[in-house]
Amino acid sequence: RLAYGAKQSQEMDFSGPDRLTAVQVSQLNRILWHSIKGPQTPCPSPVHRALLTATGQAAPPDEKADKD
Repeated sequence: RLAYGAKQSQEMDFSGPDRLTAVQVSQLNRILWHSIKGPQTPCPSPVHRALLTATGQAAPPDEKADKD
């Protein structure tokens, strides 16, 4: 209970997959980063990427990646 981010993570719903909101996922990423790297180490900026087709549409997810 004294660990970095313990109070915040105890309030998150881990009862099943995909229960966290995008904000909670971001908070959890920060908690994990700081618990491993230390509270003084700044978190890297998030990277958001989208693969687009030649027509500018979002590419479908890679089915092979889902099977890994």
